[in-house]
Amino acid sequence: MPTQIQPFLDQRPLSTQCHTVDRDADIAIHLAVWRRSEFPDLNAFVAFVFRYSSVLQPYIAEPDRRDLASWFHPDLNADESAAAYMTKASPLAINARDWFAQHAPTVDGGFLNSSSIDTIIVDSDSMYTQTTEWYIHSFVADLLDAPEPFPQLDGHVNEEPWSEDRNFYEFLGPESDSASCKRDDCDRGRVKHSVFCRPHHFENVKGRPSPYTH
Repeated sequence: MPTQIQPFLDQRPLSTQCHTVDRDADIAIHLAVWRRSEFPDLNAFVAFVFRYSSVLQPYIAEPDRRDLASWFHPDLNADESAAAYMTKASPLAINARDWFAQHAPTVDGGFLNSSSIDTIIVDSDSMYTQTTEWYIHSFVADLLDAPEPFPQLDGHVNEEPWSEDRNFYEFLGPESDSASCKRDDCDRGRVKHSVFCRPHHFENVKGRPSPYTH
């Protein structure tokens, strides 16, 4: 089972959100975000979600859980099912940030471009979004409890949980190969919309050294 789930771990979401919409019924909006560069197109992204849909809910509930493999049930027909779904889909051309503000106001859409026209596919309980920078999948499902204590998946820096700090650091994106960080004695490249590299931009915004250097 761990070998079957490894492709998901290698391409796990960059960021997740889970927002309760009905506390009495323990229902929540689950949301996961990937960089657009992770997939060749929207069809491939939807097929990926179909293939690993069984682990997305527990992963979003607690990204660092070690029991994720026990939730995984391979969808052997994921490609065919996703293709059929996309054939019947009626994509919307709308700003994703506006869509979330209207239909899921608890979702933090601050990472989304406020002026872009994005592609959104919505059905009864799930949504797929393609923006200039991101692929997003969100769905409504039961609110799962995270395992206690919160165990961690291999591959996280210093075995730390995928925290708010980690989300912020990863969202800074890749560093430039041609523009150097403004900080003296730093030979790293700048990130987009900043004069600093990732660690120094983190330090500049957060007011403390970055716990990450990758």
